[in-house]
Amino acid sequence: MANEELLGNIIDSNSSFYIGFDPTADSLHLGHYSSFNVARIVTEQTGMKPIFVIGGFTGAIGDPSGKSDERKIMSKEVLEENIASIMNQIKSLASMVGITDFEIVNNNDFYNNMTIIELFQNYGKLFNVNKMLSKDMVKSRLDSGISLTEFSYQMFQSIDFLKLFENFNTKLQIGGSDQ
Repeated sequence: MANEELLGNIIDSNSSFYIGFDPTADSLHLGHYSSFNVARIVTEQTGMKPIFVIGGFTGAIGDPSGKSDERKIMSKEVLEENIASIMNQIKSLASMVGITDFEIVNNNDFYNNMTIIELFQNYGKLFNVNKMLSKDMVKSRLDSGISLTEFSYQMFQSIDFLKLFENFNTKLQIGGSDQ
């Protein structure tokens, strides 16, 4: 089966793709503009709907990739201000590039009502720690130390994708190479 045919079987106008945004800063950067242009092209060529995901939950943990030390935990107030600012910027950039039909999702909504028991029973047992340890973002931190908080980041990214698939038929991620 050719790659184009395989993609055609997976991607259709009833599915969506997502782009994630880290709210540990209060502003998007120039690189995000190119992601919005790619989103526009994908939407035009496939009919897929863009889902813009703000990492309210994962931002509270801190992304360990590319970091030699653990990120400082930011206050809930600062995180909420950053989320509001980024949400406004997403709306502006989407409008600027001509994307009119999209969703903005805060991944914190996936976890608000989840108990720790539910997390471990429903998801934790599905993750192989040896495989998680082999990821570059973890391997690079093993000597200097990585907390359980940062180690679990990749699990939450996976749960995010599952929730996006279940709720929005999301089948593709644009940007991000750490997953």
